[in-house]
Amino acid sequence: ITSINLANHITVTSDFQAGQIRKWIPKTRTIHNPVDLEFFSPDQTIDTQGYALAVGRLEQEKGFDLLIDAVAQVPLIKLKIIGDGSQKKRLQDQVKELGLADRVEFLGQQSRSSVKKWMQACQFLVLPSRYETFGNVLLEAMACGKPVVATKCGGPQEIVSENVGLLCDIDSQSLAINMNRILSENKRFNSDNIRQYVMDHFSPTRWISEIEMMLQR
Repeated sequence: ITSINLANHITVTSDFQAGQIRKWIPKTRTIHNPVDLEFFSPDQTIDTQGYALAVGRLEQEKGFDLLIDAVAQVPLIKLKIIGDGSQKKRLQDQVKELGLADRVEFLGQQSRSSVKKWMQACQFLVLPSRYETFGNVLLEAMACGKPVVATKCGGPQEIVSENVGLLCDIDSQSLAINMNRILSENKRFNSDNIRQYVMDHFSPTRWISEIEMMLQR
């Protein structure tokens, strides 16, 4: 607490996060996380495959149960899930109960390089979280030129615009509707435009500039 009181600036990753802690820490400044644009980039040698990708810890707040229910409502979608966690067995059982074993694949924990390859090959990325202070995985997929579907769970509202993806409510029906939409409206999501959006708003250069501006005040 003493360190916080003495600090001139307290930085947070989103306005949503600032709102969550402002009652206790009023002097916050939002500086959005950057994404490594050199590492996460499109690969024209990799053909886009017909699957949606989800990446994250397999925990309740990440909403993978909602996503699996949504996939059951969208017959054309295949889903690959990267990550591990305490809910893995429960989610695998859910897939079996819904008869989705041929459409939902658990890839387990993957290296950063492997995650990038899966992103470069997916049709779109989906983030079904119940709560996110920001949502770095969205930036990583968008840096690879991929559109996204994300729940309105906090941070994603400060990342996703109508030109790069779709925002939806935190429930399986809304996820299903918007995954269907992103499939049917796929042509309006241009890979180059998506990456340019990330370069304009979430580049390391911009992040450094905002840090420098803060320190000069």
